[in-house]
Amino acid sequence: MTDQLDAKVNDLTVKSEADPAAVEDDDQIVNPWEVVSKSEKGVDYDKLIKRFGSTRIDQALLDRFEKVTGHKPHHMLRRGIFFSQRWLQEVFDVPLVIQMTDDEKFLWKDLKVEEALRLTYENAKDIIALGFDVDKTFIFSDMEYIGSCPAFYRNMLKVQKCVTFNQVKGIFGFGDSDCIAVWE
Repeated sequence: MTDQLDAKVNDLTVKSEADPAAVEDDDQIVNPWEVVSKSEKGVDYDKLIKRFGSTRIDQALLDRFEKVTGHKPHHMLRRGIFFSQRWLQEVFDVPLVIQMTDDEKFLWKDLKVEEALRLTYENAKDIIALGFDVDKTFIFSDMEYIGSCPAFYRNMLKVQKCVTFNQVKGIFGFGDSDCIAVWE
């Protein structure tokens, strides 16, 4: 990330952004741009977990985590703040890459480029506030990093070549009239 982003993350605040997963059915819509539920109970998180192949964090999983690692689970896991998981950085001492999709914010939210980038800084602060290992966590802005790193763009192209149109429509809820820029 740029020095400007590094300077801004020192002023930590906690906000949230819609889940980048997309589920649309008769009862609810959950995608990167909106969260709507017709149910009085709100969003059915079990549907999200099933749809996106993550695992519910229940007491059995927390107990197993502690037994296998010899460490108590992170306090935000124990308190139920996070309800689903796919990876654990601290105990397994692994690197983490977090892509900030400010380009999507710009394309889909009717925002100016500068506002989309400002929101990226705020979201990065939220992530950093969770306590990831700064030496093993790479957070980058699409708008700031992709254009300056040809090797990264080549990797993106390899991934894009493996993803079908139907997969993109299913994940993000795109329709036939949506802007082509978000599919690339």
